[in-house]
Amino acid sequence: MSTFLPKIISNRDWAGRLLNGSDYPLPGILPLFSLDRLVGDGLLDPAVVPAIRSLRETNALLFDFVLKRNLRVGDVRLPASAFETRDFFR
Repeated sequence: MSTFLPKIISNRDWAGRLLNGSDYPLPGILPLFSLDRLVGDGLLDPAVVPAIRSLRETNALLFDFVLKRNLRVGDVRLPASAFETRDFFR
C-alpha cells in the first residue's frame, strides 16, 4: 500500500492549504497510476473505476480531477477546499 496517499487524504490539518493541481501530461501516462492498485489498497471504490478509466483515455486532466475527488480513506476524502482554487489564483 502506498504510504503517502492515506496520510494526505486523512490529515485534516492540511485542509485549506491543499490545492488541486496537475503536472500535465503526467496524469495521461498510464503506468504512473494503477486504478486496480488504488482499489486494492482500499482508496478507490471499484464501482467508479469504469468511468475513471474511460476518462483516462479521453481527457487526462479530467481523469486526474475525478480520480482525486474519488480517493478516500474510509469515509474521509480530500477536502472540497482543495478543489476550490479560484480565490487563490485571483
